[in-house]
Amino acid sequence: MLLASINLNKRLGADGPDGARARFAAWLRAHDVAVIVAQEPYKPADRRPPLLHGYVFAGGDGHLATWVREDVAAPAVSAPTAWAQRVELGWLTVLQVHLDAYTSGARTAQLGELAAMAAAEGGRPLLICGDFNLAPRPQDGLYDGEVCGFTADTERKALQHLLRSAWLVDTTRPDGEDEAKFTFERLFTGKLSRFRCDLALLSDHLAAGVSVTTRDEVRTGPGAFTDHSALLLDFPLTPQAAEPDDVLFAISDLTGKQPAAAGARLYQPHKTAMSRQGASPAARAVTGRLTGPLGVRTVLDHGCGRGPT
Repeated sequence: MLLASINLNKRLGADGPDGARARFAAWLRAHDVAVIVAQEPYKPADRRPPLLHGYVFAGGDGHLATWVREDVAAPAVSAPTAWAQRVELGWLTVLQVHLDAYTSGARTAQLGELAAMAAAEGGRPLLICGDFNLAPRPQDGLYDGEVCGFTADTERKALQHLLRSAWLVDTTRPDGEDEAKFTFERLFTGKLSRFRCDLALLSDHLAAGVSVTTRDEVRTGPGAFTDHSALLLDFPLTPQAAEPDDVLFAISDLTGKQPAAAGARLYQPHKTAMSRQGASPAARAVTGRLTGPLGVRTVLDHGCGRGPT
């Protein structure tokens, strides 16, 4: 199973055959990517997710979002925080992140929270990927050819603690003191800023069996559609297949010609569920008039269709 992690710099709003969205979709099809975890895919963050040809939106928002290929079943997706998204892919947990772009203090705190999230997985195989907005080593962040002071020592220590405590490997780190393979390059006031900030931290027992490649053509070539390199990870994992969308139930189940296996579901009522652009009047009434005055913090809406109520 091929997974892509990429910061899209809010460019999926572009439409048309020459737009960033079309070029992104073409790149995904060319590499047969099964799962996409994307940072900053579109804006505004609360807009309806844009259609991505050949893929199904699995969850998230304009900060962090996940898509899967049409033949792949949508995984369980949740948001532990506004800057982290959790995706369950069979035996693998993926935490995709977009750490704070402005202060080292915020990033240090977020790395500490990530260590706690990783510990809560209880040893489950883990991938933490995304845009960390930091340089893991001094030579991973340069400005005008010199080591940049953007990343503080406290961040690097917090990152090392995360790697050690969760038994993770920085899969794109060069050997020894070799020069970084930068994933972000941009001119600021006429001077070149270069960072290896897009990372894939993987459980150490998986690292030898997972191919990880950095793809720069997505930001530098004629088909570029963002300003960050993509990370492609090839896992020895077969994703669960999606159920066909054009069938509510199997005719054979009704005729009895091919008896269903014990416990098999004979119908798929979820495929008749409504798609909403926002909360229903009933949901708005509950949240506006009941949960606040009564101090209710969580509500289970059993039978809410596709998720948004």
